[in-house]
Amino acid sequence: MQPVWRWGLLCGALIVVIDTAARLAAAGQPETSLQAALAANIDLLANLILFSVCGYQVGRQTRMVRSAAEAGVTAGLLAGVAALVVGQLIPPAEASASALVSVLALNVAMGGVLALSSGFLGSRVPQAKR
Repeated sequence: MQPVWRWGLLCGALIVVIDTAARLAAAGQPETSLQAALAANIDLLANLILFSVCGYQVGRQTRMVRSAAEAGVTAGLLAGVAALVVGQLIPPAEASASALVSVLALNVAMGGVLALSSGFLGSRVPQAKR
């Protein structure tokens, strides 16, 4: 399996698990509650780290920044579609169609941009001599 698919699907699946756990932790809570805010912040931090790791690893393995961005978009697309499905099963306090679509767009954009920038750094790491 190519690094783009391997890292994109792996990071996307991990993000789906973390997003779902955060949604369950905040279920039934008002958006202004401490529990909901904490779950959202931990979820965002984990997403930032995973998208960056995804891009860095793909950039390091392929030496191509475009491949890193593709892996990030793959992870973001997987996480965004899963967020749409989970949003239907566990609706947020203020559910609207535009809010659910914006979650998909945010995941794809965040995955692409973070993986692109981290992939740039990963592609510049010197390879070990064998």
